[in-house]
Amino acid sequence: MLLTSPIAIGGLELKNRMVMAPMATHLAREDGTSSEALKDYYEERAAGGAGMITLESCYISQNGRGGIRRLGLYKDSQIAGLKPVTDAIHRQGAKACCELHHGGPQCGSAIIGEAPLSASNAYYQKGAGDPPRAVRAEEIPLIAGDYASAALRAAEAGFDAILLHYGHGYLANSFMSPLTNRREDEYGGPLENRMRFPLQIVAAIRGKLGPGFPLFVRMTAEDGLIGGIGLEESLAMGAMLEAASVDSINVTAGIHLVMEKMVQPMNMPRGLLVPYAKAFKDALSIPVSAVGRINNPEFAEDILQKGMADFIYLGRPLIADPYFPAKAAEGRAGEIRHCIACNQGCHASLLRNETITCFVNPRAGKEKELEVKPAEEPKRILVAGGGPAGMEAALIAAGRGHKVSLYEKNAFLGGDLYLAGKPPHKEEIAFLVQTMERQLQEQGVEIHLNRALRKDEIRGLAPEAVIIAAGARPVAPPIEGVGLGHVYTAREVLTSPALVKGNVVVVGGGSTGCETAELLAASGCRVTVVELLPAAAGDLEGNRRKLLLESLSGLGVRILVNARTREITEKEVALDWRGEDHRLPADHVVLAAGLGAVDDFDGLEELLDAPVYYAGSCVEPGAGVDAMREGFEKGRIV
Repeated sequence: MLLTSPIAIGGLELKNRMVMAPMATHLAREDGTSSEALKDYYEERAAGGAGMITLESCYISQNGRGGIRRLGLYKDSQIAGLKPVTDAIHRQGAKACCELHHGGPQCGSAIIGEAPLSASNAYYQKGAGDPPRAVRAEEIPLIAGDYASAALRAAEAGFDAILLHYGHGYLANSFMSPLTNRREDEYGGPLENRMRFPLQIVAAIRGKLGPGFPLFVRMTAEDGLIGGIGLEESLAMGAMLEAASVDSINVTAGIHLVMEKMVQPMNMPRGLLVPYAKAFKDALSIPVSAVGRINNPEFAEDILQKGMADFIYLGRPLIADPYFPAKAAEGRAGEIRHCIACNQGCHASLLRNETITCFVNPRAGKEKELEVKPAEEPKRILVAGGGPAGMEAALIAAGRGHKVSLYEKNAFLGGDLYLAGKPPHKEEIAFLVQTMERQLQEQGVEIHLNRALRKDEIRGLAPEAVIIAAGARPVAPPIEGVGLGHVYTAREVLTSPALVKGNVVVVGGGSTGCETAELLAASGCRVTVVELLPAAAGDLEGNRRKLLLESLSGLGVRILVNARTREITEKEVALDWRGEDHRLPADHVVLAAGLGAVDDFDGLEELLDAPVYYAGSCVEPGAGVDAMREGFEKGRIV
């Protein structure tokens, strides 16, 4: 298999063709130094079998800092904290790569204490960030020197290779793009001038580290904006970098204004950026890597077999399952927890200035803190509820050696996670449920479907510990007519979409309501979504929300925000919208107006001579990432 075969890149020998891509974690300290949690995070992914681990970007100067708790390499005192990280990576048999980065126009003035830098003060969209200041010509050689000094520090810290970030709208990319580079000096205008600064950085690093040190570039093939970088021009840039002794190109796309190309959500197809890598591989002689929604070994192998790339960068897939490479190499691909591209725990957490986590891997970012250990004394564990929290709790408990029985009131496992896999573009969620169900069977968990347990039944089963993960139930909003026969909950419709047809009004424009509307509109219904709040799908991560709203618009779904539903009749829905009375024709109405915790097991502790734990939405209705985390935590301590 090519994926597991070795490869030489610029004199660097990798044991396989799976490389961890750089991704911010917020595990660094606020002074830019490493932390024990950061070391543990990267060491586990090295132990998982990747050929090389590329750390998150390290800023090369204080005014290049892209956010709080980001790694820095702009002063010598930061070397000592990174040496244990590279030692840990090497101890696990992987190579270590350092990504060097200057945030440029994407930096915040509140963080760096001054206006952010850019090739010019072209400010291509209001709201993209703080207005930048054009780099003065005399500053450019100094910044190139900062890159070279940071590269030398990286080598002293034990890194085996350097990756220069020339994409995503950051400083170097702002010089490369005609959209953001409006300079009239020798650094602006024709391509040769716009590439002058990026090439000066390469030359400065070669001057410090010599010609043999492996040096890679991560660059944008297309930024996705009119007047920006296109593929033909980026290929010419790649040829210039190859001529300047760059050893490999990692091909990405997009900038922050087109974030969905940078961090592709599940709404977008797997391998969306692979054709760009193929174009670079055809045009260049140096190795080229592909990245972006490559979340299973079979797909990665197919990319290599078809000659579309020389090796694969794995980002979110290694957050989701650090042991992806080892499982691929050992013929255990079926055991991999695939990244579902929900962006809830990785991207959305970072935007909230929180540390990284993961929907399908609650240990991400807390590898030592949440270590799973065998049970000291195996017990008979009963899990009530087969949604995400219950399934995860059962899996972790069984993996620790407990004898687990799982009871689910429905005819299927997954609960709301199962239903969440029904709308368009959410096949990854459906696959996750299938994977977890298979893993439950492999772990020997007894699964009882169509079993809605009562408290007295649990007592009769005499478990030695109980995990209640009964989920939440739809809440009927205080609207006249909600009990009429043509009114259904979103759960009912997702289970049986054929229940509704014709003119459909969805009451509730959160993610569940909007995704249900998408499913119905795609099947031919004429759908209107009514949302009380000022924005629809406000609970979704930004990239997913953007694409979902675009899809709804394309399907002709009408969305009314700041609208209060007053009454449902046999043929209409009456609402207050923009201060006026409105009536919508409705053959069917779908309620997606919120959930309430299931409290059927309150007081169970008083009936049992065994500990009782609660997990997921039966504690408090929330996001799936929270339910998975709580299920993991209860399975770990039971």
